[in-house]
Amino acid sequence: MRYYMLYFAFGSNMDSVQMQSRVGDVNLSIPAKVSGFRLVFDKYSKTRDCGAANLISTGQATDVVEGVLYKLTKEQFTKLDKHEGIRSKAAIKYEKVIIVLESGIKAVTYIAKADFALKGYTDHKPSFAYMNHLLQAKNHLSKDYYHTLLLTMLNERKTTLEHLAMTVNEQDLEIKHETPNVFLIQKELQRLHVSAVDETEESKSKLQTSTL
Repeated sequence: MRYYMLYFAFGSNMDSVQMQSRVGDVNLSIPAKVSGFRLVFDKYSKTRDCGAANLISTGQATDVVEGVLYKLTKEQFTKLDKHEGIRSKAAIKYEKVIIVLESGIKAVTYIAKADFALKGYTDHKPSFAYMNHLLQAKNHLSKDYYHTLLLTMLNERKTTLEHLAMTVNEQDLEIKHETPNVFLIQKELQRLHVSAVDETEESKSKLQTSTL
């Protein structure tokens, strides 16, 4: 019998393309939520040179973090450990913890230790490129949560929709590679009719009927 573990991704690993590049094909990914935690960007990513996602425990039921739940093999988790620093000298900076999701299901996730996350890195913000990974999970997130991530993306650049409306035009789109991302974010915020998927009974049933 093959051994599987559940992994709760709340940061860039919500991007299925990135996950595939790191651990190979994943045979299950569904929406998931955990309460009593808050999403912050106080962890510094040396490879990305920007702030990265982390969880802090608040103990408040009203604090909810949404993410993607993956079912991984033991071999895939070993690969993921390497990307998260568990198998390197940086292991002391991270904790591999088990959390209980709102559905009652237990899953593994990676949380930066407080002394690493907060010591000297509080001024680092997530980059547009990094936040784009989180936004790729829009079909697994509620509208409100997806909207919050979009606003975080804009706020970290210290800009507003009104400013974007005045500065983005078709000529910018043609000559500046970085501008289309901003323009698309603006359009997304305006329409916000993205297909959002909550952790429905259908999703739970799909997980429960899978072989763990």
